[in-house]
Amino acid sequence: LEISPIEGRRLAAVDGGVSSDPYVVMSLLDPSGEIILKAKTPWIVKTLNPRWNYTFSNIPKKVKQIFQCVVLEVWDHGFWVPDVFMGEARITRGEILQKIRNAALGDLGDGQSAIIRLPLQPRTDKDKYVQGWIVVSFLHALVNASSAAQGRKLSSLGIPHHTADEIKYTDDQ
Repeated sequence: LEISPIEGRRLAAVDGGVSSDPYVVMSLLDPSGEIILKAKTPWIVKTLNPRWNYTFSNIPKKVKQIFQCVVLEVWDHGFWVPDVFMGEARITRGEILQKIRNAALGDLGDGQSAIIRLPLQPRTDKDKYVQGWIVVSFLHALVNASSAAQGRKLSSLGIPHHTADEIKYTDDQ
């Protein structure tokens, strides 16, 4: 399993109504809805259309086996003020697998990955800086493909490949 937030589009302007410094927080949830892994991308300064090109890979086997939902939250980094929530997108394991199957059936994929556009949604009625969408690549190999080969493939697409050492696990909090 590899999750790559590639880019955001038409995000809200949080910083003085002009720009934002967005980053993504990815959480994997177990069947009960508990967070079992959490990680984030670096923030991109002064943009409403960020290109993160960031990959979370080498997710522990136990997490891969039990995760049921991916939550991707977009936040504006506040240099002198608290970070501001800019929206979230949720996608279940079943939806990811269906998108991968659909891409393969339409001759648009390799049967292991899909690039998905996810609209950002508010969590509550009070979330005022929510608009736009994020584009995310999901690699969910059903066979034991070489992680090194997958990393080379992502690198050839200009997407940095990050390892589990760079991911914050909820057990370490």
